[in-house]
Amino acid sequence: METIVSVLHRWQGNHESFLETVPLLHLAGMEVQDIYEYLPDPRPLNTDEDNEYVLCVQKLDAHFRGEDNVPYESHVFRQLTPTKGETADMFMARLRKQARHCNFGPTLEENLRDELIEKLPYVELKKKLLEVVNITLEAAVDKVQKWEASREQASQMVMPSQEPGAGTHAVKERPGRGDKGKSSCFNCGKEGHFSESKNCPHRGRKCSKCRKYGHYASCCKGGRNLKPGKEGNTQQRGGRQQRHGKGKQANHVEGHCNESGEDDSFAFTIEEQSCTMSSSAEPVISVKIGGINRDVLIDSGSASNLISKDTLQELKYQGLKIELKPCLKRLYAYGGRELKIEGQFQTEVSVPKAKVVADFIVVESGRCLLGYSSATDLGILRVDLSGTLGTGDCNTVDGTFVGGLKAKYPSVFQGIGKLKDYQLKLHIDPSVTPVVQKMRRVPFSVKDKVTAKVNELLEKDIIEKVEGPTVWVSPVVVAPKPSGDIRLCVDMRRANEAIIRERLPIPTIDEVLESLNGSGVFSKLDLRWGFHQIELDPDSRDITAFTTHDGIFRYKRLSFGVNAAPEKYQHIITQSMAGLQGVSNIADDLIVHGRDTEEHDKNLHSVLQRLSEKQLTLNAKNCSFRMTKVVFMSLLLSKHGIGPTKEKIEQVSAQDPELQALRNCLIEGKWDNAPKQYLPVRNELTFIGHVIVRGTRIVIPQALRKRVVRLAHEGHQGVIKTKERLRTKVWWPAMDRGAEKRCECYGCLMVTENVPPPPLKSTPLANQPWEEAAVDLMGPLPSGEHLLVLIDYCRAWIEVDFIRTTSSKTIIHCLEAQFARHGLPKGLRTDNGSNLESKEVEDYLNEEGIDTVTQKLSLAKS
Repeated sequence: METIVSVLHRWQGNHESFLETVPLLHLAGMEVQDIYEYLPDPRPLNTDEDNEYVLCVQKLDAHFRGEDNVPYESHVFRQLTPTKGETADMFMARLRKQARHCNFGPTLEENLRDELIEKLPYVELKKKLLEVVNITLEAAVDKVQKWEASREQASQMVMPSQEPGAGTHAVKERPGRGDKGKSSCFNCGKEGHFSESKNCPHRGRKCSKCRKYGHYASCCKGGRNLKPGKEGNTQQRGGRQQRHGKGKQANHVEGHCNESGEDDSFAFTIEEQSCTMSSSAEPVISVKIGGINRDVLIDSGSASNLISKDTLQELKYQGLKIELKPCLKRLYAYGGRELKIEGQFQTEVSVPKAKVVADFIVVESGRCLLGYSSATDLGILRVDLSGTLGTGDCNTVDGTFVGGLKAKYPSVFQGIGKLKDYQLKLHIDPSVTPVVQKMRRVPFSVKDKVTAKVNELLEKDIIEKVEGPTVWVSPVVVAPKPSGDIRLCVDMRRANEAIIRERLPIPTIDEVLESLNGSGVFSKLDLRWGFHQIELDPDSRDITAFTTHDGIFRYKRLSFGVNAAPEKYQHIITQSMAGLQGVSNIADDLIVHGRDTEEHDKNLHSVLQRLSEKQLTLNAKNCSFRMTKVVFMSLLLSKHGIGPTKEKIEQVSAQDPELQALRNCLIEGKWDNAPKQYLPVRNELTFIGHVIVRGTRIVIPQALRKRVVRLAHEGHQGVIKTKERLRTKVWWPAMDRGAEKRCECYGCLMVTENVPPPPLKSTPLANQPWEEAAVDLMGPLPSGEHLLVLIDYCRAWIEVDFIRTTSSKTIIHCLEAQFARHGLPKGLRTDNGSNLESKEVEDYLNEEGIDTVTQKLSLAKS
């Protein structure tokens, strides 16, 4: 339909003045002629100007095109953005084409101008255009064309040595032969003599790098390190200077950061040893930045990730959504020149087997660098047990090792396995009446997906079609996946009422972690489609029958939803791995471990051999090999112990309103709305992502504090030891109080020696009445009144007054009445209550010559 409209308008614009209706209809075809014959006239032929050809065009235009939906067309107009490689003229052509449907009228030029300036990818050019007040569309287009032409011409004038591939950021040239500087020895690096001099201390010394005699390791000609000399002199290799153009200069960026804005400082250094290398030897890898593929240079000495401004613009064109924030870091290129920083942003970086949330610093120019922290988190870089740095695939191990495993055990990594010589029999209660449930209708939009999923299970021999009547039928429930696929679930609630479960023990996470004690190298294996690798006994298959719009099917393998499946599956896999060292499992996750690489590899080969014998298979995409730290059951395992994952801490911290408010205060620098308990230490606080830290200690969210204290108290440590454990790693307000309360657990109280209270010391009896007396307050009573109690120690005589208030004036009035009846005592005992120790009561007793004695409130029995 759109094609006919476009042809019609093209014809009208080019031939309207000299072609008639018949040729137009002839070229349009028979179908258009049939439609035209029955079309009503848009308006009567009133003037001479409306000839037959004009009416023909109007009738066809009204029929095929219809009326424009102006709000929608305007929305489409606003959504237009320049594509990669598209010039301003090409973009303007698309804007004008869409503007024809928007009915802008006299504001067309203004709308085109505004849209062009808004969608410009060049920030500097956009600033220049905005400097001109009320710039016209023609002037704006002219400036953009000149800008693009100058950029294209400048790029063609770049010398080969200035190409982006030949240097990254700032490169410091080596001094040439004409450079001034003191000469230094090529073999020891010291000044004052040459390499042939007899005074050189290198003579007779053995190089620790090449094992040859005659020079130091720092000046080794075969090594990669070049030692810079003093006062600008550069140590040369073999007396020859390194020249540019034959190698690529590597990065050297230094940064200093004071993110907290306070006295705490953090230094960041990005440095790669200077060397010559071919482009094929560069550590470049393709990663996804915000879901978009991009080649990055891996820098093992970099603590920060860098990206150029132009690269960021390209990623934005491809759909990257980020929020650019100010950056407080200061980065210096090789030679001390400070780099211009545009800002920083946070996004997800991923490789096929791992993903992390990383911070990128946007610089004016240069290559895209991935720093050490992000590279190790992704598994691109690793430090093996010998301390050498290497690169590997996303499994954090070189592809040769993984490839060797796949070549030696090919059956383990292919298809969906089936446990050899085993069929699981479900125990059915005969007293339960079978139930045939009706099919639940699925939406039309997922019917094809359900059919495809059923066909896939049939092809993999996991289900089979039911032929004939069946006494058990359960409905299916379609659950969508984030990827757009579906998960086919069988509602087994009624069928589970007839299945008798076997109460087999399932190991707890603590039991599994105890077996990992002392291990330093790990591999995590994932059994492909776990339950489906266990074949069901033919007599146990009828109860798994389910119905879809394609018919009734039943499972030939153990299915999800069977109430007895978890215990039986755990027991079967545990029995299959029986007798092997260094392997544990929870459901379909196996963890293989060892104290070192040698022990780990031995255990791993034993496990893979057993899997091959049992005809079980693994999902290679979800397996990780030879890892020094691994996430297992949401816990981070390493040779240093067990801890929560960084993602878990960030997730909980992001959900903690207290820490979120604190993070906002750190970002804005305003502490008016900050939680009061954090104000005394606000100068020590900073944040990394969503994690708040105080110095080097993590501020734990409220949801994790009890768990952290429980871990610190593990083994029933005492109060002091528990506090010491906490203070080394974590902090939160009133942390010590929580530790003390935790140490009052039942187990600690059972073994704690009870300290007997001191013996009671009776008060000496007075020699005569009202020689010694005591006074105290009791209340408030339900009526709101208080009791003022006065007792004579000699006769144990008690005087009680009911008082409405406990003010000093009321207390003095009651004491005056009691002393008037019985006389003044020589001494009066009171506690440290503020009512009885007030200035007014004290002055009254002193005027009456009565000595006062106070005692602690905690020693009430005295």
